[in-house]
Amino acid sequence: MTADNVTSKDVSQEVETTSEVLPTQENTESQLFQTIINTAAQADDIRELQGVLNDLSYFPYDQDGIYNKRLVDAIYAFQKSENVVTSPTDVGA
Repeated sequence: MTADNVTSKDVSQEVETTSEVLPTQENTESQLFQTIINTAAQADDIRELQGVLNDLSYFPYDQDGIYNKRLVDAIYAFQKSENVVTSPTDVGA
């Protein structure tokens, strides 16, 4: 991910065909980064997301750049803790 993709305003991040919002380590809660993360995403972008989730204690695995169930589960756990979703059937889950 390049610095061009980082913004200081709230933005949406797509996972599969749903929207996800995740903070970066260096930003405040109101500042978010933007990139599309799905099964076709670049390994570096996936690795970066894994790193952010790891820093937040949601992804305790190696940052391998692979989009898989462990990553999806980590995203869901983060979303649920932030009240972005309340169940796996919610939009964005």
